[in-house]
Amino acid sequence: MNSIIEPLYPPPDPTRKERIVQDVIDLMKLRDDDVMKAKVRRWLGFTLTKAQRFNRLPWWFAKRLFGCKVYEGQDVFDLQGELDRLIGVFCPGRLRAKSMDTIIQRRAQADYYQQANCGIPEYYALHGGRLHLWPAPDAEMMFCLTYSIPLTVERVPPEWETYLVDGIIGLYGRHFDSSGLLEEAAGFEAAFWEGIKSSRASHFDSESTSLVDHANPLSIAQTLFGAYTEVNSTDYHNAIIKPAYLASAGQVQILANKGQEGSNTRGTPIMQIGGDRQP
Repeated sequence: MNSIIEPLYPPPDPTRKERIVQDVIDLMKLRDDDVMKAKVRRWLGFTLTKAQRFNRLPWWFAKRLFGCKVYEGQDVFDLQGELDRLIGVFCPGRLRAKSMDTIIQRRAQADYYQQANCGIPEYYALHGGRLHLWPAPDAEMMFCLTYSIPLTVERVPPEWETYLVDGIIGLYGRHFDSSGLLEEAAGFEAAFWEGIKSSRASHFDSESTSLVDHANPLSIAQTLFGAYTEVNSTDYHNAIIKPAYLASAGQVQILANKGQEGSNTRGTPIMQIGGDRQP
């Protein structure tokens, strides 16, 4: 995926993981063998998970933007690729997060009362690795996601190398201490938390992850996302999402708007149809 202007993320360092592992082994005077290295790598993974969950905001270097076009009737998408959590969903304005029960209820009501279930989407729900929209798009339109990816040791900023060494020793390594550092283990843990706190404080380009946004989708400025979609439409081959049932569309109702009831198609109000157009 190529955005209009790529953010300046820290350059990945593929050698950092083994360097951190070796630093921990040397500092704690652990056995320098494959078994111990595998154990320290596992501690490193645990420490990264704690760091990712520590911050209620997505880390600035883990935020990503994805944009594509969706077509009439595409209201269910499979989430795939590297995705830690969604930050915002836009189609074309920002959608409100709802439970899957709400989406099912709206679909069932539309089926029972023969009401329109297509239009400009207002809500989204996450369920079982899928993203559901309501109502179903009634035309080709822009679709964008902002999301965060899982932290890996290769992606974090260079200053995190010291924080992670401190975190491994303070959180896990102290239980296997043979270097005389045992009395100082709490200091390593404190240094880890202080380090990642300082990393958070030095970047203010993240907004709070809001699950509810009551802004009118039609009033949202669409120029940025429209331009992004024009430049960067995807064919779903290597996308963060792809339409569910893309290979064989399911049976579903897409009801017309009021006054156009003669063009209704009826079916099961849970699944998805591909619509008249496909990517």
